[in-house]
Amino acid sequence: MTTHASRYSDYLHFFAAWLGNPLKVAAIAPSGAALAELITRDVRPGSGPVLELGPGTGAFTRALLAPVSYTHLRAHETREDLV
Repeated sequence: MTTHASRYSDYLHFFAAWLGNPLKVAAIAPSGAALAELITRDVRPGSGPVLELGPGTGAFTRALLAPVSYTHLRAHETREDLV
């Protein structure tokens, strides 16, 4: 479960990255837990390695770690300020 403090921190982190280079950040707001759960709901344990491109503030990463072991999840972020 995501706390209000961590959601607020995600927004601040995302907004700072967007201000630094708005043309390189592909979203207008960070993804939240509800969207991440909806999009990752069909990922099942044992479904194989998962590659996440552009994890940003980590909403999808956190949702993916429920069914997928961290040893089977690879996340690639090109922005050092979002890692």
